[in-house]
Amino acid sequence: MVKRIAVLGNICVDEIHTFEGEIIKGFGGTIHNHLILSLLFGKKGIIYPVCKVGYDIYDDIIKKYIPLNNIDTSGIIKVNKKNNRVKLIYYSRSERKEYSVSNPPEIKPDEVKKNINWDLFMINFVSGIEISRKSFEQLYKMIDTTFFVDMHSLFLGFGNNGERYYREDDDWSIWHNTGDIIQMNKKEAEILSGKKLSTEKSLIDFGTHLIGIGVEIVLITLGEKGSIIFYRDGNNQVWEKIKAYNFYDNSYPTGCGDAFSSGFIYKYLQSGEPVESAIFASKIAGIKAGIKKPEDLMNNFHKYLYNFNIK
Repeated sequence: MVKRIAVLGNICVDEIHTFEGEIIKGFGGTIHNHLILSLLFGKKGIIYPVCKVGYDIYDDIIKKYIPLNNIDTSGIIKVNKKNNRVKLIYYSRSERKEYSVSNPPEIKPDEVKKNINWDLFMINFVSGIEISRKSFEQLYKMIDTTFFVDMHSLFLGFGNNGERYYREDDDWSIWHNTGDIIQMNKKEAEILSGKKLSTEKSLIDFGTHLIGIGVEIVLITLGEKGSIIFYRDGNNQVWEKIKAYNFYDNSYPTGCGDAFSSGFIYKYLQSGEPVESAIFASKIAGIKAGIKKPEDLMNNFHKYLYNFNIK
């Protein structure tokens, strides 16, 4: 049966300054999800981007997606302003400063198709302002399916010149029980919890807490240290550490979280097995870590799957 997956979140125009001094320009944001999900599912899935893009890149995005017969572009809305620009400056292999300007207006619930039987609805907070909490709650009630929420930039504010900063002093408890599957990295988990999670036990306690209040699956990514998955097995709250797969000497971390979520969604919709899906997700993130741009995946993606024995 063909799976139908919506992905709500911004497509960006990225300028990435790597730790090694290289400058990489191209599209970013949810384009990672769209392309990787498209490549993984093939004829077994249809991907529905839900986003607003600037008039300056709209035609280019549509042209990229037309050859991929399993991407439905009807949910991509052209707006009368330039697309948002994101500059990422890495000062270590994993830490960076981020600047974002010209963000599009938020998505409203009435702009989302209601007549599709979604198998999964993903919200990826690439910019953090894609959809308000009120709109999210309306959408969650309106659409009867599994919601996957990547916290991503939800916790980031906008400073001078569009510099992003973590809003650590805000109360984020309203987002604790959000969606059915939620993904975050360690820093995002600390902000969501409102405290430092400096030990593995503290991370595990928080992930277990989220399962206890109703989230079905929690994914906390830890970069080169892998990830931890939390889920419910019957009446038991369980967790498991997932190793990272480092296939390359070079590492381009931008988009690896999006690759992880895409891999998880694909395998989970196929198998329904959380741990198996998290292992597969880690392998897909490992592939992306060696690739500069999402578009560079297109020609060789299945070759990578074959070379690294990823099934």
